[in-house]
Amino acid sequence: MYKMSQEVGSHILWPQHFVIIDNIKIDYGEFTKDMTTFAPTPIQNAQVALQFLLQMVEHMGSAIQITTPYDVFMVRRKCCIMIESLKDFSSMRPIATTCLDAYIMYLYTRMESSSTLNLYKFVDAGSISYGSSKEECAQLLTARLLGTDYDQLLLIPYNSGNHWTLVVINRSKGAAFWIDPFKNYIDPDVSEVVEMSFNIMKKKKPNWRVMKCPKRSGVVECGYYVMRFMRDIILSTSTFIIDMMKDSPRTYTQDDIDCIRSKWAEFVGKHVYCA
Repeated sequence: MYKMSQEVGSHILWPQHFVIIDNIKIDYGEFTKDMTTFAPTPIQNAQVALQFLLQMVEHMGSAIQITTPYDVFMVRRKCCIMIESLKDFSSMRPIATTCLDAYIMYLYTRMESSSTLNLYKFVDAGSISYGSSKEECAQLLTARLLGTDYDQLLLIPYNSGNHWTLVVINRSKGAAFWIDPFKNYIDPDVSEVVEMSFNIMKKKKPNWRVMKCPKRSGVVECGYYVMRFMRDIILSTSTFIIDMMKDSPRTYTQDDIDCIRSKWAEFVGKHVYCA
């Protein structure tokens, strides 16, 4: 067994049906100090990378399995991305929980390289979402909150049943932020879980704030928007959510979304094993 990433720079035999022959014009961006500039534009990256990844996985006929490092979610487990989930992600259909978890793992590697692990922590997607016991969700959330340092933000992708939202909590300041690409009111279920958690910690109820943020233009983009929200927060290297979000655009362009889809494909592709 070997990883595809281990063969970069080498000559290897390659099945013809894995060769992507679409006539795509590559547009190289303006040179900067970042050598990754020598790459296709985001939308082209996403189109090519996801198609290539999907072909590999379909040929393998099995799910992509990524071992989650303990420090990411304070639990070590397998993240299994099924072929159907990959097809949905490639076609901009509603996003699976495991796809969000994989992107969080990618963001964690970015935080490691930029030495910003002290600023943010995560709850895995779906852990405190609709359908789970509120008591169990509150206990899990409490454990993660107690693991945060002073002024450290906890980022929580939340699913209300058919819609993704990002909840951000600053335990030390007793603040909770609702970042929703569709609506401007706080889901009462997640509000109750967060307040139960603060009660367990013997803290006052958090001060909630609904944040101005880009709004989706369609009906299926909410999961991709939550990924972009997390990415923008982490790249800002700031814990001042209000200041960071106030200059957000009214909506994200497809290029904005494809930036995260291409990085997701690049990260997940490193975990595809071929016999």
